[in-house]
Amino acid sequence: MAQRTPAPYRPLAKLFYMDDSPERFSALEARAAARLEADGTFRTGLATATGELFIAVPRELSLIAERVLRRERAISLAFDRLPGIARKAILDDLMVEEVVSSNGLERVRSTKRQVIDSLKAERSGNRRRRPHRFAGFAQLYEDIAEQRAVRPKTPAEIRAIYDRVMSGEELGESAVDGGLFRRGGVDIVGDGGTVIHSGIEGEAAIEAALRDLLAFADDPDVPALYSAIASHFYFEYVHPFYDGNGRCGRYLLALYLSRPLSPLTSLSLSKTLYEHGDAYYRSFREAEKPMNHAELTFFVMNILENIQEAQALLENRLARAREALAAARETLAALKGEGRLTEREATTLYLFAQRALFVADGSVSWDLTAEYLGLSRQTVRKTLAALEERGYLSIVTRRPLSYELDEGAARALGLGR
Repeated sequence: MAQRTPAPYRPLAKLFYMDDSPERFSALEARAAARLEADGTFRTGLATATGELFIAVPRELSLIAERVLRRERAISLAFDRLPGIARKAILDDLMVEEVVSSNGLERVRSTKRQVIDSLKAERSGNRRRRPHRFAGFAQLYEDIAEQRAVRPKTPAEIRAIYDRVMSGEELGESAVDGGLFRRGGVDIVGDGGTVIHSGIEGEAAIEAALRDLLAFADDPDVPALYSAIASHFYFEYVHPFYDGNGRCGRYLLALYLSRPLSPLTSLSLSKTLYEHGDAYYRSFREAEKPMNHAELTFFVMNILENIQEAQALLENRLARAREALAAARETLAALKGEGRLTEREATTLYLFAQRALFVADGSVSWDLTAEYLGLSRQTVRKTLAALEERGYLSIVTRRPLSYELDEGAARALGLGR
């Protein structure tokens, strides 16, 4: 017997406009109440101007959530098959890309090189009176990559995250003027000059709303995928700061997603959101429409669709990386077999190949090379100098001493990016 295809699950506002009967207003209220009170609905307890946010679970949402979690296993397996330096390199690159893309969504221009240079300057102790721009933001994502990030438990900890996101920025009139959050009102204005959202009024109300958000984000009775995405919506709804809410909110989204998903996936989302920025921002507006009665189901599905796309790109990238590293190994083995490289030189170049394949800054320090090879710094220094003299490596910095693959050597190993 053929399986019946169920009707698609539609937004309440769309169902209202599809209904031309005189009872459509009462029908809308009845549908909204039925969805909110259904046994399978997840109620958030988070209050908005249009009602309590809730997530219904139609078959479409169940299917996309299951696909995301199933694909996550394949990504983790592919990632685990890469050598350790390559794994660290790809996480470094994703972390930098996340900063650039999240900035881009707010029309804040930044480049990978800027972020990398800021991080290097911050780590080198080359500190100025003001922090290096983007360094604190990048370090937050680095904490996710290294699985040492801690979820905030109090509004004060959210403010501490915001301070790191915005460190090095010239805030001027956008600086926080309350104890933890803004005291005044804030409007989000669309391209046409129309106000499309106003944040919650009053610092006490903001703090109370964020306490509700933190409690909901840690609710064990709500699937972590759903609570992470719903919390992202509510943070942007509250809008606790004059500036930087989007970047802070997307960091929190990545942080919360890193529990049900891998850091690899949670650090890939802002790039996809940036590429679909119009749809991303439209999903906020749709969820706020009064006729949708605070239903977040479609917002959750929109973010999950972006996660799916990010996962597909990751799978592709990991597969290509394995092929490229296998080809590099074969080339290095051939050079070693011909007597043009020693065993130690080939191993050293494989380290540089892993970095060069993934990151904009493919440099490797003298210390890291010594640690990787398990040899003294002086012994390694001789190997690096020999490879430089023969055109395999180029010096990037002398203090601290670091090298990268020469462009010609990278091409010979099939690592052109």
